[in-house]
Amino acid sequence: DAFDDQPTFGDNTRHRSVYEGVSDFRSHGAPQVSRHKGRYWVGTYESRPGAGAANYTSPAEGYPAGTAQGDEPTGTLTSQPFLILGDAITFLVGGGCDHLTEYVELLVDGFAVARATGKCRETMEPHTWDVALYYGRAAQIRIVDASSTRWAHINVDHFRFSWDTRGGKHYSYGQNSSSSSDDGAVGEAGSVLHYCHAEETPHA
Repeated sequence: DAFDDQPTFGDNTRHRSVYEGVSDFRSHGAPQVSRHKGRYWVGTYESRPGAGAANYTSPAEGYPAGTAQGDEPTGTLTSQPFLILGDAITFLVGGGCDHLTEYVELLVDGFAVARATGKCRETMEPHTWDVALYYGRAAQIRIVDASSTRWAHINVDHFRFSWDTRGGKHYSYGQNSSSSSDDGAVGEAGSVLHYCHAEETPHA
């Protein structure tokens, strides 16, 4: 599954200039920084998890900086439901640029109402969803990687709400391992929870 080794520890893309055995063809001659915030971020090309809750300030052993799983794995990662109690959600997004297969989307009452994708660069850029129209309604954030071609991965980080949610600290995300069909549809098969803690720390 694309999210098995997530979240990613540190600026993993900065330590890699070779992709799938081809030197620099995706990095325009140099490694690309992710511009992540804190210690961790989500990148479905990456394979450098943390060492676990008891030692979350360090990467797991056996995963040197720059380690990647490639573009083949697919899957989705979906947040628990939350109430929209403000007018904006901001975040960072990068990675692949196919808005049909690599994206992060906002679900309101179970329906997709907004979507964002990368620009076929590892470096993440700020994005904002105007959610004022959906005030008081139930929402979820879903990250989708539904392809195995080149640039078939998504990078996201630093989700922020214009209102307080559960103290602004802890969020959990349900992971669905999946496979994509010829028409790009994503099928679910199993799930696992990821618990994320928002923190402001220097880049690792």
